Amino acid sequence: MQTFLDDVAKKILSSHFEMDEIKIIVPNIRSINFLKTSLKKFIDRPFLSPEIISISEFIAELSGISSIQKIDLLISFYDVYKKLTPKEKLESFNQFFSWAPLLLREFNEIDNQLINTEELFSFIRAIESIEFWGVPDKGEENKNHIKREEKLAEYYNALYAALMKKQKGYSGLQSREALENLAFYSAQEIPHHFFIGFNALTKAEETIIKELISEGKANIIWDIDKTFFQDEYHSAGYFIRQYFREWNFLRKDGKPEFQEFFSKAKKIEIISAGKNSIQSKIAVQIAADLQRENPKSSTAIVLGDETLLQPLLSVLPENDLSWNITMGYPLRETILYSFFKIFFELQYSHGKYGFPIKKVNEFIKSGPGRIILKSSIPRIEYWLEKFNRNYITFEELSSKGSIMTLLFSPYKGPKELMEKLVKITKSLKKQYENEERQLLQLDSCIRFAKIFHFILNRLKQSNFINSLTDIKIVFESLVQQENFNFTGDQSSSIQVMGLLETRLLDFDNVVITNMNEGILPSGKTPFSIIPFDIRKKFDMKTFIEKDHLYAYHFFRLLQRAKNIFLIYNSTSDGLFSAERSRFLMQLEYFRQPLHDLKIRNIELEMPKLNIELKKIQKSQSILDHLDRISLEGLSPSSLTQYIRSPYKFYEQRMLKVRPEVQINNQLSALEKGTLMHEVLQILYQPYISNIMISNSYDNMLKNLSKTLEKSLNKTNKKEMFKTGKNALIFRIMKEVLKRFLIAEKHKVINGDQIKILALEYDFSKDIFIKELNKKIMFKGAVDRIDIYNNTLRFVDYKTGSVSESDLTFSNWEELRIYHKKNPLFQVMLYAYLLRKEFHYENIIAGVIPLKTFKNNFLAVSQRENKQKRKILKIEGGVFSYFEKELIKLICEIFDPSIPFTEKS
Repeated sequence: MQTFLDDVAKKILSSHFEMDEIKIIVPNIRSINFLKTSLKKFIDRPFLSPEIISISEFIAELSGISSIQKIDLLISFYDVYKKLTPKEKLESFNQFFSWAPLLLREFNEIDNQLINTEELFSFIRAIESIEFWGVPDKGEENKNHIKREEKLAEYYNALYAALMKKQKGYSGLQSREALENLAFYSAQEIPHHFFIGFNALTKAEETIIKELISEGKANIIWDIDKTFFQDEYHSAGYFIRQYFREWNFLRKDGKPEFQEFFSKAKKIEIISAGKNSIQSKIAVQIAADLQRENPKSSTAIVLGDETLLQPLLSVLPENDLSWNITMGYPLRETILYSFFKIFFELQYSHGKYGFPIKKVNEFIKSGPGRIILKSSIPRIEYWLEKFNRNYITFEELSSKGSIMTLLFSPYKGPKELMEKLVKITKSLKKQYENEERQLLQLDSCIRFAKIFHFILNRLKQSNFINSLTDIKIVFESLVQQENFNFTGDQSSSIQVMGLLETRLLDFDNVVITNMNEGILPSGKTPFSIIPFDIRKKFDMKTFIEKDHLYAYHFFRLLQRAKNIFLIYNSTSDGLFSAERSRFLMQLEYFRQPLHDLKIRNIELEMPKLNIELKKIQKSQSILDHLDRISLEGLSPSSLTQYIRSPYKFYEQRMLKVRPEVQINNQLSALEKGTLMHEVLQILYQPYISNIMISNSYDNMLKNLSKTLEKSLNKTNKKEMFKTGKNALIFRIMKEVLKRFLIAEKHKVINGDQIKILALEYDFSKDIFIKELNKKIMFKGAVDRIDIYNNTLRFVDYKTGSVSESDLTFSNWEELRIYHKKNPLFQVMLYAYLLRKEFHYENIIAGVIPLKTFKNNFLAVSQRENKQKRKILKIEGGVFSYFEKELIKLICEIFDPSIPFTEKS
């Protein structure tokens, strides 16, 4: 394939200049090696390569000003801001950071476009005055905004002077200074300059290039197809057409002759994919297939959205194909960054009561947290789970060793924090060095150590980075700039890159992802303090020019390609509308005659997950264990657990594997249930064996709040029930219990008779199972047994979700089969086991739901037909039916041939 850089190499080699008399300037560093490769193709003798540099390096060299890091620029600007702002109106560094980066971006563009700053800033002030003219109350935010705009010129001039003093600057300042030095530079003996493949030049770049060309000391070689240049309405040719209209010497050269590649035969496929992650899989598959078909061809996967890099890396095939990834992997995507992010959140969360246990647990359970704590992690996790409260003090944490002291010492100051982070990073690095395949984590440690040392160094130079927020801002700003460069071969047959990295490069096969509006092109630029109409007046770039820029990069990449695959996301998600890019419509509606364009939809089949349910066969040791359990006693809850999942019964009841404890700032459902049970027991206790009267309920209502608070205090979470969600939980529990007591009081007032016989009644009963030839012990506790209007009731309080249908059945086997009937099974088991101790003519069983404000007694009922059901009176025949199902269940548990199987 004859590429643009091949053409450039031929033109430069055929020029009358010696190679050491040439300086080549290209748009980006990436293309330098590719150009050197092209030069090597057309030489037959060795010679010294001409100097090839990027435009940013050329401008910096010409200006004599070295580039400044973003964070150093912000610190320099804050120094300027402090000098120009009265002490009483001075904002902290983190407040300053909310608006300063935007202003610096504007200053950079103003300088790059060589705008007359005095005129621009006075124009902005005038517009602002008109906008707020006659507005009596401008509001604090608007007042601050107006004050800042009034001082724009002052900020700009002072910052410019401060940076010039340091001989450091941002790219716009370098551009202004480069232009100032241009006359001196061009007056010297300088090499002949070749400017290669430029398109959207800044005003400073444009002026420098024009000046050098007009003096005969430079040439410019454009990279544009004839089709795009000649079509007055095609966005891809917008800037170059403009230069040919405005640069006099270009017009003098006559009509330009550009090569025509775009209109030649091409295969183009527009592919819609269901999700972003699917796009990466499709792109990799297409590139791999193309390479296998034609190993000598060149292929580029261009990621329209660079966040697709991570899913793409996960689907790269492990085979003999050669891949080269030119994009950097962001440091912010590493697990170590997540670890330090949680670290800062942990420091923020430290308060009067210590650290929130939930946040401590999250920090310890992170990957690096487990690495740094090594073998002590299970002991520490178990220790944390035992804490029945929401906060833990530093003293308690530091009692577990020096590493815990290092990790959890509270924030004292920026210097001490940075030194601590350096120690943590060193400790992590040491651990990763002892593990295999941890190169990324090791490199991450080195990068983070450099960042922390950099911040320590800046702390010595500046005295305004004081708060934890200031430190976090500086840290995150530095992390944003860090990327890992992949080690690869640029001559690899498949290149993975971003769109801007493709400048000057050509490929036989091009696969581009994220061809959606808002991505390619990106649409409107971020917020600017300079309105659109002022930008147009002062010849500054707007989103319109940005769209032209994206159009050029996109169509330029296609012009020499033979096979083109354009993938877009067709699934809307949140604010993302899944609208096809206008570039795709342009290709479709203005199709070239020789273009073979196809549109297809790809939906990857979801693999059917063949989930194998866990199954445990009953060995002799398991059967022996069951025998021991039968002597200790089976509780109603363990039987209902077996109905829900036999495997869970085995795991939790037999192996004693505890379910994972979720550390939460709020009471868990189990804790709320225990609490409400306890409060009701305390309130009703004085009235056992008594017939309830209205006055009894008045006393209980009077004591409710105090009793609930006292019970809450036992949980060690009392401090959490004063504000926020926890205060609501407390009020809801109190209101639910209050309404229950009031409802029962009204029943008594209306003539119903209630007599409490027992509360939290413990029982232990054994039953001989003839089929097993052994006795089985049952044990448990009934929440409440009472007599309600001459009917004995076995009552279970339920704080979970329970409905009438859960207490209703048609066939008796439902109690044994369906876990939704567990509340029904439980109260029937109480009635069956205690039938002799609490013998009564009329017996019923049921639950009182305490999850909502509706807490009427729900009795066990049997369905007569689809519409009708009746409350089940528990008597001899009923006991027989239940006994059969209970014995079947017990026999199943002890049956060696029936494994403990997980339920789906």
